Amino acid sequence: MFLLLIVSFPNNAEACDCDIPKSAREGLEQSDAVFTGKVKSIKKTKIDGEAFNEAWIEVGEIWKGIKESQIVVYTSWSSCQFEFQEGEDYLLYSYQVSGNYYVTNCGRSNKLSGATMDIDQLGPGMEASVYVNLAFKYNKWNWIFVSFCIVLFAGGIATYLIRNNNKK
Repeated sequence: MFLLLIVSFPNNAEACDCDIPKSAREGLEQSDAVFTGKVKSIKKTKIDGEAFNEAWIEVGEIWKGIKESQIVVYTSWSSCQFEFQEGEDYLLYSYQVSGNYYVTNCGRSNKLSGATMDIDQLGPGMEASVYVNLAFKYNKWNWIFVSFCIVLFAGGIATYLIRNNNKK
């Protein structure tokens, strides 16, 4: 009787429903951007109330879709989440939604060390043609420094105005 109850009320399991491209060429055709890159930083963020990991990538070779030397790539907190690791190199097949690039574990994205067949199939890539530096966005000390400079500058102006006003 107990076994019948367990079987009658199964737990809902969320599995990632994948249709992984069969080749690197097929992955290239289905993706909006294909490139290699090293993860410089990962942080948690929310987009429209949904949780994502946001990876700051230093771009290496490019086959499709982007020109920038650095890019931000997102992966949702779901059963289809792609697991980024800081300092690791990847071959990424990404898709674009509302100007943001995303990867899932349902594509051909992989650590670069495990993507040699894909790299061979894709052939030589291109270098980035647009230099981008996203360090300011990811370094909290930059914001603290800028805030300090603004306060210092505003204090200097206020002191000057007060002294100038007192001389009259």
